[in-house]
Amino acid sequence: MTAYLTFRVADGQYAVPLARMREIVPLPPLTRVPTTSPMMRGLFNRIGQIVPVLDVSMHLGFGETAVDARSCVAIAEVPLNGEPVTLGVLVGEIGDVVELSAADPIFRLLDLEQLVTSLAAPFAGRLAVHSVQEAICR
Repeated sequence: MTAYLTFRVADGQYAVPLARMREIVPLPPLTRVPTTSPMMRGLFNRIGQIVPVLDVSMHLGFGETAVDARSCVAIAEVPLNGEPVTLGVLVGEIGDVVELSAADPIFRLLDLEQLVTSLAAPFAGRLAVHSVQEAICR
């Protein structure tokens, strides 16, 4: 059994490994970045670190997350090409921390590594990209 953080996206319940999560913050004001993927909702400064915020609902095909008082950002650290990437995941509502096995059908597991890889893939091999976070923000 592994500990997972659960959250609501659209009408579904999802989970990510708790070990990937760093903190949960109320949705801060976001700075939009021109020419980024629509899934990239913006950036914010978290204690001196620029954090890109991704809309998981859009990634899953549900459209843009409707922001309300329960919306928040789950900050995760995800490896990409051997480099840790910090990102914020916009979710409709945080649930509980639960112990699950990989076969547990109650929650759908969200693969953060695949999410980050799919966003950064178009920039692989470009000399102009100086960091993975810059790639996500483009």
